[in-house]
Amino acid sequence: MTGWNIADVLEAVAAEVPESVAVICGGRRFTWAAFDARAERLAAYLVDSGAQRQDTVVQYLRNCPDVFAAEAVPA
Repeated sequence: MTGWNIADVLEAVAAEVPESVAVICGGRRFTWAAFDARAERLAAYLVDSGAQRQDTVVQYLRNCPDVFAAEAVPA
């Protein structure tokens, strides 16, 4: 299958059901809208930092909701 990526799928879900819960871990919950907003902020940060299309980006995180909804924190 070509012509799409996982970001397209997640954005489509967020557009359809923005206030539905996307991720639950312990007492933390993220709606699809919040999940999408965090992904957008991370993408903007990476682009502003020089990342380009098809660059490889790695996250090293413990098992937590942030694995799914990472947010850029400038050093």
